[in-house]
Amino acid sequence: MAKPTNDSEVFLNQLIAQIQLHLQTVGGTYITLGNITPSPLPLPGFKTWTGYTIPGSSAGVAPAPQVDPDTGVPINNNTVEGVASLASTTGAQIINDSPDPDIKIETGGTYTGHKIDRKLTEVKEVLKENETPPPKTSGTFKNEAVASLKVANQIVSCPTKDQIYLKNGKINYELQLSPNIKLKDLTTKSLWPHNLKQMNSANANYKKQKGIVTVEELVCNLKSLAVNIVEPLLAQYPGFMNPVEGKSYRGINSAFRATSTVGGKSQHMVGEAIDVQWLTGADGKSSNYSTEKYMEIANWCLKNLPIDQVIYEHTSTYGRVWLHISHRRDGVTNRFNPLTMHETSAGEVYTSGFYNRYPSK
Repeated sequence: MAKPTNDSEVFLNQLIAQIQLHLQTVGGTYITLGNITPSPLPLPGFKTWTGYTIPGSSAGVAPAPQVDPDTGVPINNNTVEGVASLASTTGAQIINDSPDPDIKIETGGTYTGHKIDRKLTEVKEVLKENETPPPKTSGTFKNEAVASLKVANQIVSCPTKDQIYLKNGKINYELQLSPNIKLKDLTTKSLWPHNLKQMNSANANYKKQKGIVTVEELVCNLKSLAVNIVEPLLAQYPGFMNPVEGKSYRGINSAFRATSTVGGKSQHMVGEAIDVQWLTGADGKSSNYSTEKYMEIANWCLKNLPIDQVIYEHTSTYGRVWLHISHRRDGVTNRFNPLTMHETSAGEVYTSGFYNRYPSK
């Protein structure tokens, strides 16, 4: 069950989210009526139904979410449904972002109490209910982070407005940011997809730190992210995306997204961060790399990419490991900061360095 609350709005939102999740699991049968005409009418008999839409009836049908007609992605995708498929291979903690970029974590230090937007906090509480609680102690407490080589940025030229927008004024999601990455790969085709139209809510939160961010700036940030981080990572460790592997397409876990943290400090909101995961099963959803392999990849990123932060994020459920990688295109302010996030009974803890608390071996 969700945590107790005295806030009526939080309670009602959690109750509605629980009911929606439950209704997706119910099912039953209904009787069809036949006709001597064999098609297209169904033959008489029993038919099954699942979810909260019963064929031939409007009772209990949930209202359809508002969808962006240009992309088919819900206008507000910060919902249980929007993040459910991603959380099933990671954890509810994927909703979190890295520690506030303005907070400096000393070597060996930790940071807790990261606040999430109220609506996303409610989504997270629902997603966490089926997760295994973390053990009190586990794994090694040895910092395995290597020394960073502090690789310099490859400076990119920003796309022009004529490249970003189509003649009808719509955003060109087919825009090629790098040889293998299009704008849609980091927005509407990620496993937790978001429209660039949602950046309005990102601006409202982010302006306290950096001021209003235009679509043009955001797309340029995403291009620098594609060139400096995604492409070399694809070449070295393919599998977190499959557009160049000839397999069924698997989108990147998460890149641009809006309304992530209270105070507006999320680098996802300005196109400066990605969350990636290597799922090697034939279904593209299972057989994750070992935690030790993720540690190897995290250190490779620290040594070979112009990163701002690499966060080794993992929960107590085996295989639920992912990397948060951020990057700043100015080529000056990248901090080359290694961090570990793990779940505790008090919430997520971020620690300076790489610590494999749930080893596979």
